[in-house]
This record gives sequence, C-alpha cells and structure tokens, in this order.
Amino acid sequence: MSHKYYRVAPLAAAITAALSFSVSAVGIPTAYEIVEGPLTLDNTDSAVGVSTDGAALFGESQSATATPSTSIPFLGSSFIFQDEAFISINGQIEPAAEPNVDPETVDPLTPRISAFLNGTQGTNLFGNVTAPMQTVETTATDSDESSKRFYRDYELRAFIKTPDALTFLNPSADSITYNAPLEPDGDDSTTESNETVALTVGGLSSVSGIDGDLAVGSSTVELTDSAKTALNNCVDTTIAINDDANKAKARAVCVQASQNNGQVAYQTQASFWSIGSVVAPNSDTGIEPTLLPLGFDPADGISASSQAFAINSASQHVVGQSTRVTGSGDEQAVIAGGPWATYWNITSVVNSERQLTNSDVTFVGPTFADDERYRASDLVAINDKGIAIGNLALFDGDLEFGFINTAENQQQFTVPTLSSSLPVRVSSINNNDIVVGYQEVQSVASFANAKHGFIYDLDLDDSNTDQAPTNLNHLLTCESLDLSDEPLEDGRKLANIIITNASHIDDDGNIAATVTQRVETDGQTQVLSRAVLLKPVIDGTSACDPSTVAYGQDFGKHERQGASFGWWALLLAPMVWLRRRFG
Repeated sequence: MSHKYYRVAPLAAAITAALSFSVSAVGIPTAYEIVEGPLTLDNTDSAVGVSTDGAALFGESQSATATPSTSIPFLGSSFIFQDEAFISINGQIEPAAEPNVDPETVDPLTPRISAFLNGTQGTNLFGNVTAPMQTVETTATDSDESSKRFYRDYELRAFIKTPDALTFLNPSADSITYNAPLEPDGDDSTTESNETVALTVGGLSSVSGIDGDLAVGSSTVELTDSAKTALNNCVDTTIAINDDANKAKARAVCVQASQNNGQVAYQTQASFWSIGSVVAPNSDTGIEPTLLPLGFDPADGISASSQAFAINSASQHVVGQSTRVTGSGDEQAVIAGGPWATYWNITSVVNSERQLTNSDVTFVGPTFADDERYRASDLVAINDKGIAIGNLALFDGDLEFGFINTAENQQQFTVPTLSSSLPVRVSSINNNDIVVGYQEVQSVASFANAKHGFIYDLDLDDSNTDQAPTNLNHLLTCESLDLSDEPLEDGRKLANIIITNASHIDDDGNIAATVTQRVETDGQTQVLSRAVLLKPVIDGTSACDPSTVAYGQDFGKHERQGASFGWWALLLAPMVWLRRRFG
C-alpha cells in the first residue's frame, strides 16, 4: 500500500502577527483571508482547532487502511499535526512514506497507532488514540499462513497531551475486563480452579471538551449481552500460540478477532474526568471517569446511552445527547428515534458539594414525542454565557440548528427562521454568539463535497433571526480563492478553493476550517482536502465580489432536491467517537 503526500506552502507571516480584532464590535467580519494549512495526506486533511493566540493550526490527516485482521499488522490511518509537523501520540511520530504491511517483516518505523484529534485548549490537545500493536508467534505450519498474530489491549482511549506530558482518560473499569465463564470441564491448567477467565477487552473512552479542571466525553460502562456471548468463545480458543502453557495471548488474539469483526459492543455513558493540573505523564494508570447521570432510572429491558460534547465551567454546564424515555416502571418506553439533546448542571461537582443526580439533567425538546417530524437532536457547543447550540434531525432528511440558554434553564430549542431552506449543521460558537458550521449545497462539477462552510450571528440582542447563514466562501479575498486564470463562458472565474466546513471559531473571529482545493499535478486534476486557518482581514482588503466568482451553488438560491440521508445519519450515531474509523 502506498501513501501519497502533498506538502503545501507553510503558514504565512501573517499568522504570527499580533492581530487585534474584536468580532463583538462589528459582528461578522466583512472579509477573511486563508492562511494555508501544512499537510495533505491522501486527500483527507481536516482542521480541528486554533491555539489561544490564533497563531497555530491543529488538525488531523487520514489515510487509507487495510481491513483489520489478526494476521496483518495494524496500519496507522489517522495522524495529528500542528502547522507543518506531525505530533507524537503514544510513541507514534508520523506516517511512513511506504508502510510495511508484510506480517513477516514488521518494520518498526511503520506507524501502527491511529490518533484522532477532537479539540484544543491553548497548546493542549485532546482526542483519542489506539493502543500499541503487540505481536505473538503462532505454531502455524501452513506455509501460506503467517507465523505471527497481532492484537492490541484497547481499540480507543481518550488522551490529553500537554507540551510536556501525555495522560490517558480511562473508561469505566467494568468495561475493560470481562470475566468469561469457564466451562466445568475446562482443561486450562492455570484457571481450572476458577469459575471465570479474565479477558482484556479494553473498553472505549473519548474526550470531547475541556474547561478548567474537568474533561468531558464518554466511556463504556458494560459489554452488551451479544458481545459477552461472542467473547465466551475465546475461553477455549483453538488459536495456536507458541506459549501453550498460558492461553492468555491466544485469548487476546481471539478477543482482537472479535473486535475486528464488530462483535464487541458496549453500553456507553457521558462522563467527566477530574484532570486537575495535568503536568506529568500518567500513561500507566490513567484517570478514572465519573459517570454523568442518565436523568432517569432505566427499567428492566431499557437500554440507555449518553455522550457529552462540551463543557462550560463559567455557567457550570455540560452539553451532549442521550436516550430519553416516557413513563416509569412497567410503563417506561424509549422515545422513538434519538438520541436527544441534553445538558447537565455540574454546579455541585465544581463546588465539591455532592454527587450529581438525575435532577441535574435537563432534556431539551422537541422530540418525536412532541413533534413526529423530529428524529434526533444534540447540543455540540456552549459559550461562557451559557448559550448552547445544537442540531435537530428530521425524518425527511433535513437538518435544522437551534440554540438554548442553559444559564436560564431553558428546555426548548429556539430554531432560527432562516431565509434559506437548505440543511445546516453547526459545530462551534464563540463568546460573541457567532456560530460556524456547514450548509448543504447542490453538487458542483469538480467538487465532490456538497456543502459549504458558513458563519452566522445569533444576534440575540436584536432577536432578528430571519436571515441566511453567510457563505464563508463569499467573505474570502480573491487571492485566498485561488481563482482560475481563464474565465468561464459566463465571464466568471472558477474558485479553486472551496470552504467545505468550519469546525471552530474563537473570540477574535479566527476559524479552523477545511477546504477542497483543485490542483493540477502532471497534467491531471486532483481535488485535495486541506486544513486552513481563516483570519479576519484587517488591512482593508475587501472580499472578492461573489458575482464574479463561480463557487458552485450559493446558499438560499436553490431548493433542496430530495432527502439527504447522510445528514441525520451522522447525528443519530449513539456515540460520535464510534463514527471514527480507525486502523
């Protein structure tokens, strides 16, 4: 398998300039310029965050990976970078130019770990990472079969990386080890007197937000019944490992095979970790989670899950999504669709008063029980004022966005009446109530992504919500758009750069965004995905006149044609980190 690398221009000098720009004074900036991102790996480079001073861009590069198999070495497929350099996570520095996937020749320089970046806090990074690969010898005699097997102790673990340390955030201990029943006639000499055999399955954890001394996200709490059934087969596995006196490694390989086949599933729950001042490596033991309450006590047969996406210690709230039910006792039933937008008041934890209870959970409507148009919802971000934003999925495939004020204990979304009917998904809000995300557009020749990044001012003081999101492409300078030399038949010039998503905005208006760029390489046209930093223009340069540029379809000018499954399908995934694909 070969990996292609494209290195583009380094960050411009402007990124280090001391900029003074206040979005709160002028609302949405009148123009933006692109500061180019550093790397492109197999066309899947994306931006995640910006440093506190707006001078560094953090992102994630992904590459293709082999179908997981215990007979093939793991191949790292996701890598974290800052500006022009990859960042070492769990001992992995950067992707290899020519990864070695021959199981008989495991090149130590080939990356076997995948790291996923979920966000930044100053110069601290947080995300998820896979465990290091372990190799064992088998007693295989078939010349066509490898003599090696490969496994790892966990599939995904949350981490926080400071400039000096790497600390792991563990899942619930009950999901890390499974005590499988040992058959009465089992002949395992090391466990024959025990009733169970301990299998390491690892559990999963994900961190989505950090504020002060708390990190929030999700952790697995227990294996599902179907997963336990699959893992029971690993007790007396017939996998032949050279170390026959102890079947622990053979069982580990069997567990890995079950992981690869998707047979290991868990119950999951929103969690927080008390991280304090993370200044020393803590990779051996990690930090244990505290589970956020579900908001109800599940009756027998009710399966419930939840996930936290962001935290705001200023208003002392955590936002996310969870299962919702109606009724109680024998009448308890899960609300169709879901999960649904939820937030937790963590005042008692911050003040060290008491543990959280179900009374600290607030569910946000509407749900399917209120309006049968709605399929699911979430809350993805919150600012220091307590204004939280989220997305609402409809059964017809559309997607709306809304906001609430958690400081006022609001329980119902305010959904702006947009002048555009196209689906929109939000991702970030700053303390000036400026929101960014992406909006669906019709497909455009040469660009596979049918979406454009947008910026929107909630304008809470004026309560004027009858406006369209502003297409960020319309705010770019002509230079940033990389216009074609030759005009099209209608006289417009083609924009070779299109902003497809805005993932984060800070209080100075700096935006971490992802673009597609059309480039010519050896006479062939390629469309690459790149992470970029957008900065408000302060030298008086104007945005390029949209009437002179061919971007593709504009916001609000075309009615949406047919349903788009992908929008609400992403929202419906019970755990965002389970949507991550890792090698």
